[in-house]
Amino acid sequence: MAWGKSTGATELIAKAATSETLVVLPFRAFGDAECDALCRGLEGNCTLTELKASGHTLGHVGLGAVGSLLGSGRCALRRLAIGNSSLGGAGIRAMVVGLGKADCSLHALDLGLKGLGINEGDEEALASLLVRCTDLRELQVGRNPLGTRGLQYLASGCLARPLGGTLLHLELDETTIDGVALGALADTAVEHGALVSVRTLDLSRNPAIGGGPGDQLRRLLCALPSLRNLQLQACNLDGHAAAALGTALLGGPSAARPALVEMSLSDNPLLLAEPLANDAAGGEAVVATSASADGQDDVVLLSDI
Repeated sequence: MAWGKSTGATELIAKAATSETLVVLPFRAFGDAECDALCRGLEGNCTLTELKASGHTLGHVGLGAVGSLLGSGRCALRRLAIGNSSLGGAGIRAMVVGLGKADCSLHALDLGLKGLGINEGDEEALASLLVRCTDLRELQVGRNPLGTRGLQYLASGCLARPLGGTLLHLELDETTIDGVALGALADTAVEHGALVSVRTLDLSRNPAIGGGPGDQLRRLLCALPSLRNLQLQACNLDGHAAAALGTALLGGPSAARPALVEMSLSDNPLLLAEPLANDAAGGEAVVATSASADGQDDVVLLSDI
């Protein structure tokens, strides 16, 4: 596609006929009319599996067309990123209306920075879509101010079932959640047997997670037996969190030990403070030992970084 402000969907439809991934760049004119035409052109397409169309303002017509395409059973789309920060709950509801009574066959859904959590009812709208995504493996809802209440609502509903059984990758970065929200996720995992497949969890840039006793963070880690990658950058973590992480990684007779192989703790300056006098190891630096991919033990110092 030539550089410039392209219009129409004919070129996009032609490209989709021979490509597995279609990217609609932000500088391209892509509104309701173009989105509706593209979705109609994709009916019966068995080649395209991924559509990346973030950064575009879409209304009920375009988003309804997306939902209708996904619910038609006549497309191969499995990965979707759509809309911009104006999407919100209203846009999600338009997609759900388009789905009709059908389930959504998406495997990956990127709703990062889509204005969710700003207006009342956004959480309910998001849940109404997610419960239809019965085979979702990757979910990105980062950079949306869902807050603790929003995450509690999702955890008790769509994340508990059926979505929670298939999810492998969950991004909750910059969603203004705190330790209470982590506790809600832990309860969902324990009480419903959900989230057992989650391998990657991104909680970065949620400073309200830090500063508390850290027990909710420990509970969450112990409730996710498949977790391999944990992102906790810029979460205001302190010595209490370090002790909680160390306790979780060491495991114990009554708690499962997460199988982490990668954890990011950058941009948490309070972790550089002196070790807690009365931490989980009786004043000593908390040392967590976990098996690495090559079978050797990795030693991670968490309260004496």
